[in-house]
Parts: sequence; C-alpha cells; structure tokens
Amino acid sequence: MMKGAIGLITRADDAGSSATANRAILEACDHGIIRNVSLMATCGAIEDAAELFRGRDDICFGVHLTLNAEWDRVRWGPVMPNDRVPTLIDAEGYFHRTPEAMKAAGALLDEAFLEMQAQLNRLRELGFPIRYADEHMFSDAYLKGTRNGSTGGARKRGSSISAVACADCRFARRRTAK
Repeated sequence: MMKGAIGLITRADDAGSSATANRAILEACDHGIIRNVSLMATCGAIEDAAELFRGRDDICFGVHLTLNAEWDRVRWGPVMPNDRVPTLIDAEGYFHRTPEAMKAAGALLDEAFLEMQAQLNRLRELGFPIRYADEHMFSDAYLKGTRNGSTGGARKRGSSISAVACADCRFARRRTAK
C-alpha cells in the first residue's frame, strides 16, 4: 500500500434475518458500498439470501455467529435440535433475548461451540464460501471462551470455526487519503 493510502473495510451484518435486509444489503453490494456480508444461518430468510447472493464472487461472506434473539416480533432459535443445546434456549425454544440472559441461564460453552459449528455448516450447505466469523451481540464477557474460541477452544471441541478478519479478504477497498 502506498504512503497515505487507507484501507476501508465495509461490511453488512444480519443478512438472512429478513428478506428486506437481504435486498438492502444486495443493493449496497451492487453499488459497491459493501464488500463483506455476514450471514445469520439461524434466521428464516437465509434461503432467500442464498438465492440472492448465489454466484457473487465479488463479495466476501462470513458467518454472523448468533446465540441470542433480541427482537420482540421476530425470534429465532438454534440450527441444532433444541435437545442438543438446551442451555442456549428459553422456555419457548428460542435463543435468549440478550447475552446477559444467556449468561444468567447458565449457557454452556460446549453447546455454544456445537451451535456455532452447525451455523457454519448450514451456510456452507447453502453454497456460501465462508471466509470469516463475527458475532451477533455476544462476547466473551457473557460466555467465556467464545471470543478467541476460533483458535484453541474451537479446535479442542472439533470445530472448524475460523475468525479470518475481513481485512484479509481480497474485497477490502483501498482509498487514498487526501
């Protein structure tokens, strides 16, 4: 990179959360604004996203690891069967609304990694070439071991979750500072 150049990484998350979000993200991609798209494998519009983004090799796709469902009218639950991840869900079978509620419910790290791997697998099954992982509203402060779990913790649990930074994607835009 030449002196004075700035690398700009543009990313949209929550793709797959709704058809409206999918179309807005697609429009931003078509206009060259967004180059990286994080996908929510747990949501009802993920198949719509797969159809819209099929064949888009100009976009760097990532898994938007989702362990909570914060909205009032739209809720989602795990990709895994509920009985495999019981500490991650509430009495209605949905993810807890907040990371704090997840922590208070005693969510188990092994179940979180099992679910995160299932989300990655689901996106790959839908044809997405996943290049990075990021988080939807949760952090290591609520479930110790998830933030850097992509290295040691995930491998110990047999997971292939890999947090490759968007900056490593060939889709980071380069701008020259004025």
